[in-house]
Amino acid sequence: MVQEWVQDYYNETDRPKRKAILEKAIAEEGMTPENELRKYLYEARYGDSEEAGREVDYFIRGWMTLEYMKSTSKFFLTKRKINKEIKTVREDWQFAKAAEYGDAGADILYNELCNLTRLYLQICRRDKAYGSFIFGLGRVKDSTLSKRVSDDIYRMAYELPHTMDLVEEFAPFTKAATRIFCQEFPEESGKFYGRMKEDGYY
Repeated sequence: MVQEWVQDYYNETDRPKRKAILEKAIAEEGMTPENELRKYLYEARYGDSEEAGREVDYFIRGWMTLEYMKSTSKFFLTKRKINKEIKTVREDWQFAKAAEYGDAGADILYNELCNLTRLYLQICRRDKAYGSFIFGLGRVKDSTLSKRVSDDIYRMAYELPHTMDLVEEFAPFTKAATRIFCQEFPEESGKFYGRMKEDGYY
């Protein structure tokens, strides 16, 4: 059974509150391998740095890199450019570090990607114009909220991995994005799964 604090940690999107939850758990449980990786991912994701006076979230930067790839014409995405952008996502999302911890690492990274998706969708809900800068790292466009969000998730979590031959590697993101989108927008889940089935993804 998943510990209550672990659920709270991944459901919480406020950075200081997440830090407090994790620090309390480490103080009570000690530095288990799982907590070691959670602490590493927290520090890699947020760090202590600031860019132009704005707090930075490197997991959001990875998301915005995929957003850029999804939105950019294939004419401008050379193989070299694609490899460079995918390398950035791998590094921002700490794929290699999570892999060092085996199945536990895969599960922890998956949950961190769930948290990332939850944060992104909360931002979209708060900013229905869908056009402000997100943590200083990217800009999204205007559209009808639920349809735009559904299209974004679908293209980044399904179409892009299939186009780039990254289905297996990006499976944790695909699973996380689908789960959290359907939780946050349950009214869209039926159409979302219908689209997946129609396109042969489900």
